[in-house]
Amino acid sequence: MSPDCSDRKVIVTDCRMPDGIAVDVASGHIYWTNMGSSPGTNDGSIERADIDGKNRRVIVPPGGTFTPKQLQLDKQNGKLYWCDREGMRVMRANLDVAD
Repeated sequence: MSPDCSDRKVIVTDCRMPDGIAVDVASGHIYWTNMGSSPGTNDGSIERADIDGKNRRVIVPPGGTFTPKQLQLDKQNGKLYWCDREGMRVMRANLDVAD
């Protein structure tokens, strides 16, 4: 949206409890977390799409994390880090798995 809150656009729909977000302007991608819903099932996930919402793909499928929250991109080392609050851990994935 514009700074004055006009021109608001929905980029991606049908997300399961989205929470954290990271934007990679240089590569033209947005990453977001989807919260898990059942304790102990690791049913959270992380997805990525182009900034316009196209080319959506799962980066970390359900089964790989439970309650992913904050995201941090480490472009220099090709990593994506996140906190898994309920899983009480800090996790990472290689960014090249997304390509």
